[in-house]
Amino acid sequence: MTLWQRTSEKLEEIPTGIVTMLFVATMAIIYISMSHAYLFIPNEGLVTYGFSPSRPLGILTYSFLHLSPQHIIANIALLIAVGVIAEKKLNPKDYLGIFFASAITAGIVFHILTPKPVVLVGASSSISGILAASIFVDIKKAVIAIILFGLFLHMASPLVTTYTENKLLEVQGRTQEVVQEYNETIKERQETQEQVQTIAERMQVLTILCEQQNQTACDELKTLNETYVNKTIEKQAIEQKEGELQKEANHTLIRKIMLEQGIEREREAKTSTVVHMVGAITGILYLALFRRDIIWKMPSQILPSKDS
Repeated sequence: MTLWQRTSEKLEEIPTGIVTMLFVATMAIIYISMSHAYLFIPNEGLVTYGFSPSRPLGILTYSFLHLSPQHIIANIALLIAVGVIAEKKLNPKDYLGIFFASAITAGIVFHILTPKPVVLVGASSSISGILAASIFVDIKKAVIAIILFGLFLHMASPLVTTYTENKLLEVQGRTQEVVQEYNETIKERQETQEQVQTIAERMQVLTILCEQQNQTACDELKTLNETYVNKTIEKQAIEQKEGELQKEANHTLIRKIMLEQGIEREREAKTSTVVHMVGAITGILYLALFRRDIIWKMPSQILPSKDS
């Protein structure tokens, strides 16, 4: 038995639904790890791992990237809805074949038909292929799953949009507060530094007078020395606070910019009908080439069975 045959047998032993959930987990982990605390993946990440003429290897990775929380939630929800149905008849090898074949075919066709170079991201093409396969596997359950997905999307989309917009307002407010506090700390540090400098200059004068046996000067010098030490400690504490506020200000400013860019990017993004259609057609062609048994059985799902 060859290694390929042994691998195929092992893949067929995987329980139904596991492959779908592995894809879902992979997409979620990638999105969370690349977006960090910003809710959106930075433009640099999308350009690097998305698919475009200048990034041909992105054809293998673009399906795992998403523009926004709403984008990934929608794709994950649809993949769960139809992926589990498709897995009932598709073995993991077929599932993987449809997923990646749909992504590759749709990506190539998209860029052939797109006049200007853009970066393609999202699992829509792959999920369209899986969706098409799920219809052939069990059309009734697939239709119900699509309807339920539509209802879920109708309810979830406004909630996700509201959440991201509220998060932006929160970060904008916090950024303003931190920047204001940082500027006030700079002013406080400058005033304290001037006070320390003034005390130091006075202490130099008093030191000279004290060396001349001026007792009043010696007493004042002793008091000023304590004040100088206290003010120096106060200045160091203010400088430390200033450094911490500067880091927080930079962090919140980056979060604010990332959220603003992400929300604007999501508003400007357009869904490609071509990608969905090509992905679905690729899924059907895969079944026609490698799983004709599923296609031949589909009419029996629609036409009433005849009693003998």
